[in-house]
Amino acid sequence: MVNQEDIATKLARIQARIDHMEIDPATRDSIADTLDQVLRTLPLSDGDKESVPLLFEDLYNNAPDMFASVDARTKVILQCNDTLCRKLGYEKKELIGQPFTIIYHPDSLEKVSKTFANFTVTGEVHNAEFILRRRDGQVIPAILNVTAVRDDTGAIVASRSIWRDISGIVLARENLEKREQYFRSLFEKAPLGYQSLNDEGKFIVVNQAWLDMLGYTREDVIGRPFQDFLIDEGFVETNLPELKAKGEIQLPVTRMKCADGQEKIVHIDGRIGFDEDGNFLQTHCMLTDVTEQKKARDALLRSESFAQSIIENEPDCVKIIGTGGRLEYMNPAGLAMIEVDDLSQVKGKSVFPIITEEYREAFADLTQRILAGEEKLRLEFQIVGLKGTPRWLATHAVPIRDADGQVEALLGLTRDISAQKEAQAQVQKALTELKRSNEELEQFAYVSSHDLREPLRMVTSYLQFLQRNHGEKLDEEANEYIGFAIDGAQRMDYLIRDLLAYSRVNTHTKPVERVAAKAVADQAVINLKQVIEDKGATIEVGEMPTVIADKNQLLSLFQNLIGNALKYSSTERAPVIRVQAEQHDEEWHFQVSDNGIGIEPAYFQRIFVIFQRLHQREQYEGTGIGLAICKKIVANHGGEIWVNSDPGQGTTFTFTMPLPD
Repeated sequence: MVNQEDIATKLARIQARIDHMEIDPATRDSIADTLDQVLRTLPLSDGDKESVPLLFEDLYNNAPDMFASVDARTKVILQCNDTLCRKLGYEKKELIGQPFTIIYHPDSLEKVSKTFANFTVTGEVHNAEFILRRRDGQVIPAILNVTAVRDDTGAIVASRSIWRDISGIVLARENLEKREQYFRSLFEKAPLGYQSLNDEGKFIVVNQAWLDMLGYTREDVIGRPFQDFLIDEGFVETNLPELKAKGEIQLPVTRMKCADGQEKIVHIDGRIGFDEDGNFLQTHCMLTDVTEQKKARDALLRSESFAQSIIENEPDCVKIIGTGGRLEYMNPAGLAMIEVDDLSQVKGKSVFPIITEEYREAFADLTQRILAGEEKLRLEFQIVGLKGTPRWLATHAVPIRDADGQVEALLGLTRDISAQKEAQAQVQKALTELKRSNEELEQFAYVSSHDLREPLRMVTSYLQFLQRNHGEKLDEEANEYIGFAIDGAQRMDYLIRDLLAYSRVNTHTKPVERVAAKAVADQAVINLKQVIEDKGATIEVGEMPTVIADKNQLLSLFQNLIGNALKYSSTERAPVIRVQAEQHDEEWHFQVSDNGIGIEPAYFQRIFVIFQRLHQREQYEGTGIGLAICKKIVANHGGEIWVNSDPGQGTTFTFTMPLPD
């Protein structure tokens, strides 16, 4: 007797294999018929034969797929297996007799209607994907296969439907789509351009960064040869064979055309894909826009070339001294200064031997300080060239720093100042000689002025004696002549006296000291008290600073300027003279202003020249030396003097003196 369990096991195993085979329902039915025939040939007992339908029913109800039969006319469910009920959460009695659409999700009903309409014509449905709805509202994605049940006339009376739950497949597909979408997003949003070419050198794929880089649309690119987008003709034909042989692509400078006609320089880096047999499949390349870097690099090279050209042709010496104090570089002008034909003769050697002994220590100190990080040092020193020529040089030195800010060398710019030094020596010699000459002239003027006054006083005395004791014996004309002679002698005495005062400005100076300028101005007013009273003048002395000056010369300066204001006062109004001071930057401005007759602008410079007078002697007394003395005193104190005037209204004299340290 055949063991019923063995038959069930074998049938279940066969059915399981059938269920996992990608075959259409008609084939499945054919296989089922074959199984039935096989069973009929088995030596079964009557009891076993009666149990076979039960086995098929068990397989039907416990199959992994969902089965149902639907009436073709009423479209209600005639029969279904337990698997369909279990997966959809229904009792079998709740489905039998119900419209078959009860098991579909509303979103699938339109597709179900079209599919069923097509089924009534073809009698079959193959692998149609639908969404089923469970009783609790959850959904199950499924693939549907349907075969027709026909009557003796061939008319479709019912359908046999099989649904396979593809939830796992759909989930896997969704995950795959998400991953694909994620990688597609990365691909499109990548900061670098990507391109892939086929074996004909035509575009298969480009990403958005590639399109943005060159300004094209995808339609402009896909399917077109790479060469169409290159500026250099024959680029692909020239490079592709070698790249195929290498399997790698390294094109650091590739000139590509932009959609707007501009040029882009790109770096292409990638590989070539081959199949198992070594046949070319496609390229995979990343593109980096290096246009700006290329421009910057070219500009840097031009700048370096330009700088090198300047250094090589610079008339001054440009040198670099390393941290060991040895020469690393010197331009042609520098080599000429030290009388060397080629840099190789001195490179790597110390420069100290050509520096004269008295300046070596100072040069070594400058070098050490620069290499220690000090900035912008200067030194004048002497050298003797390798051919024996002495020279004076002036060098300006700064440190050269590496990327970390560490000093790695000294950069020096050195100029030959031999001619300048020679000129300075000659100027100094001339100045010394001029100073000596001026001192002699001043001494001569002083001695002459002093010695001239004695005989002049004697002449004046005898003339006055003659006029006083014998005047009555002389006629009127003789007395007039004597008067002229006395007057001329007195005026000459005044002139000699003022000339003596002018010469004493330099020869009789006292050491400068801190002087209260207001006290000195007040003393000048006291000295001029009689003239002030005679003129009915008002003198206003404002607040003044303390200055570094020769007190006597400052007194003479104030007295001359105030006296001048009194002398040239207006006859129409009482004199008002103001003396004041104001600070301007690093100096004091002193002013002596009046309301006198004023000065024409044409004479602003002339009045400071010795012996220059603007008026007749009969109008105003004087020798024309007073303002020359003022100018000399101001110059001795490092200042300047000038005048501003409004003729008929008054005059202001301004002189400057430095602020005390």
